[in-house]
Amino acid sequence: MKKVFILLLFLPFVASLLPAQIYLDHFSPISGRMGTLSNMIKTSQGYVLYNRYRERQGGISVTTDRLYRISEDGTLMDSIELTSGGKIRFGGIPFVDDKGKLYFLGFSGLKNVFYSQRYAVFEIDSNFNISREVEFPLFQDHQKSVGVFRLIGQAGVIGFRSDFTIYNDTFYAAGDYWILDSSLNFLGAQYHYFKGTLDGKVLEEHPIYCQGLVSFFRNNHLYVIGLIPTDPSIPFYISPGTFGWFDHNGKLINAWAITDQFPLYMNGGIIDDKFFFSYHDIGSLASGGCPTPTVAIEIRDLNFNFIRRFRVKECGYEYAGNMPFAKAEDGSIYFQAMHPSLRKFLLQKYTSDMQLIWSKEYAVNEPDSYYHPIQIIALDNNKGVLVRCFTYLNDDWRCTLHRISADGEPLTTQVIDLGDGREASVLSPNPCRDVVRYTGDYDRPLMAMVHSMDGRINRMVRLQEGMLDLSTLPPGFYAVLLMDAEQPGRILHQQMIIKAKD
Repeated sequence: MKKVFILLLFLPFVASLLPAQIYLDHFSPISGRMGTLSNMIKTSQGYVLYNRYRERQGGISVTTDRLYRISEDGTLMDSIELTSGGKIRFGGIPFVDDKGKLYFLGFSGLKNVFYSQRYAVFEIDSNFNISREVEFPLFQDHQKSVGVFRLIGQAGVIGFRSDFTIYNDTFYAAGDYWILDSSLNFLGAQYHYFKGTLDGKVLEEHPIYCQGLVSFFRNNHLYVIGLIPTDPSIPFYISPGTFGWFDHNGKLINAWAITDQFPLYMNGGIIDDKFFFSYHDIGSLASGGCPTPTVAIEIRDLNFNFIRRFRVKECGYEYAGNMPFAKAEDGSIYFQAMHPSLRKFLLQKYTSDMQLIWSKEYAVNEPDSYYHPIQIIALDNNKGVLVRCFTYLNDDWRCTLHRISADGEPLTTQVIDLGDGREASVLSPNPCRDVVRYTGDYDRPLMAMVHSMDGRINRMVRLQEGMLDLSTLPPGFYAVLLMDAEQPGRILHQQMIIKAKD
């Protein structure tokens, strides 16, 4: 199997030490950062990317959200700022409906106020301007906060837990939100379904009694993998794993129990008339491929009947991205997977009936960098794929796009970055072992909300002499929100922290 090495070209001296590597062309940086929350789609006028970045201003983290329109060769065609009027837009996706209209679908909230979220729709015109903005009146008791993150790999890297769509001029949304009391103590989570018109009228709004781990729409029908009790008398947290199919009003149509022959923690979506899933196989489900645990692919029809399941040949890989599959115009299927070291990723190409064409690993050689594939998009005219990754280097989170040919050769690389320094960082060291120190200049007592990317760990901790103790937490990725200890509803800083393995 061929290995292709991705070199971080902003450190050119490394290239001279590794002459056997294949080098990637480097595009000019585009303003933006926080690649883990970015999302990208293909439109008739190029590629549209949502991304956000944070800057530190006077000890406070300031967030800006933008949409970028980018050509296939990496040229920045246009951009628009979504942050305005004291609000931020976050946790959303660019979306094109069946009429070709471009939207941004997601959440809107007050800057730095933890529990002020609303569902929001922004229509973008042909000149790449916001032509219409709709906010829906949700979560008005100010004791709920949208929980938009979920695990997309055993290494704990985050992705969207919620999903959104527009179908027949109607907006649909589904996902978890957190429930908190007035002191921001975490009380639990609730899965929420919503439907509204594009003029702001609420048509349907209710909780779905479940814990949703994977959510995706097909037209106006919702599919959820999680804990969905078919018997209302059974608490969802002790119910078996379930794959649920919901109609256009969020009512359950059918549910299939997830047994030991289908894992609960996974990702995937629909291509044509089939479900495509991937997960970290423990060695007892899928046949063939690597003899040790690694990533597996599973295909089922729309009635959830089993079609095929197999492990990849490469050992030690895990699932990555919300939807790690993409279909080319000739019917071929691309698939991506991550390595838990965050030092390399896997890209494969299959025929339409899932016969392997090629499989290649793309490795990172800079020792201080972490790399993770998030999304793949098939290029027009069967010319290959765009692989959207995020990179992490010394507190610098970047969104990186790699254009890879139909035979797996890397063509170009585009780093989406502010270009003048790091993401706002006041907690160090990062990655850490047990304790991180606050290095900012805010001189009042601080509280920190620390939560894991799947929402299972949520703690409020008061900083002691500028120190935040994470020694009792397992290794993984954590979001840390710093707040004034006497005004805990107002966020001063947000930062992703990696707690490294010993």
